[in-house]
Amino acid sequence: MKYNNVYRCNVTGATSNHELPLGVGQVPKECESNPADCVKGPKQPIYVWQKTGNNVEKQPGKKYPTYTMEYGFADGAQTDLFTAGKKRMTFEE
Repeated sequence: MKYNNVYRCNVTGATSNHELPLGVGQVPKECESNPADCVKGPKQPIYVWQKTGNNVEKQPGKKYPTYTMEYGFADGAQTDLFTAGKKRMTFEE
């Protein structure tokens, strides 16, 4: 499995020029015991065991963080990146 691969795409054959905003990634959190607590929408990569910059901490007695449903990552492509919300990620060329 490959995760966190970012691609720039040129969409062709679109039937609308409606733009979908790319949502801002939120920090994933452990939600195995209660799937309703899973972060919905785009998620940041998991950073753990770094000297600085961790966004997820290993909890005592729990398994280490993984890119699985235990942290809200469904198998396959992250299809919930585009949002209708107000937050929007922008890119500089």
